[in-house]
Parts: sequence; structure tokens; C-alpha cells
Amino acid sequence: MQTKKNHKADLRKNSSIYFVIGLSVILFISWQAIEWKTNDKNQYDYKSLNVEDDNDEEIPITEQLKTPPPPPPEVIEIAQGEEEV
Repeated sequence: MQTKKNHKADLRKNSSIYFVIGLSVILFISWQAIEWKTNDKNQYDYKSLNVEDDNDEEIPITEQLKTPPPPPPEVIEIAQGEEEV
């Protein structure tokens, strides 16, 4: 039986070249997208800033609760001699 495939039309022999070309194109597009700079001069215009309209709220002063000091440490006495407990 004869094969119906043509050996000249085999794409697998050049698949690594196509893969490297695709990665190079995607890398170039990604690099250009990161380096893209936009200058929007209207965003930082002095006319759009209203410094006089600041609404400063007064923060009420709260009382700090004083916690009681910790209890003094217990004193352990060492008995002299041998006593049975």
C-alpha cells in the first residue's frame, strides 16, 4: 500500500523554528507594551486643583485607660535541712 503523505509537506521538521519565531514576536510585543509611555498633561493641571476646599475634621481626643500593674512575683523560700513534705 502506498502512503498518501508527501514528505515535502512535513511541518514537524521546522516546528522548532516556528516556535522560536513565535516566542520572539510575543517577547517583542510584551517589551513594547511595558515601555509604552503616555503623557497626559491635562491630568496635572494647576487649575483643576482646589486646595481651599479641604474639609479637615477635628478628631476627638479619647481617654487612655490605665491598666493596673501586674501582681508582684511570688517569693519562693528554700528550706534549710531535710524535711519531709
